[in-house]
Amino acid sequence: MTIDVPAERVIPLPPEQVATYAMDGRHDAEWTQDIRTAELTREAGGGFGVGVEVTRAAYFVRVQAGEGGFYRLAAPLLARQVRSSISVDLRDLEHRLTERE
Repeated sequence: MTIDVPAERVIPLPPEQVATYAMDGRHDAEWTQDIRTAELTREAGGGFGVGVEVTRAAYFVRVQAGEGGFYRLAAPLLARQVRSSISVDLRDLEHRLTERE
């Protein structure tokens, strides 16, 4: 069973600016709750881009279960918790970016 948890937030900045910051893994620990550290381990020809490697230390709770039983009953609760976590991350991303303006 797969749970798809969509979340979105409109950040009042140019999409390119948001993407440049959010896709640069070196910033992950600044706005993503469960990332403890993020370090650039290999640059890609002059900085960040295709081929770059970022090493992250993170804390995640992994839930693995079968198709029925408890997991089916718990799925809505798990989805709500994941959505809440993602919403906090997106809020923190917006705050981080708008503080820089």
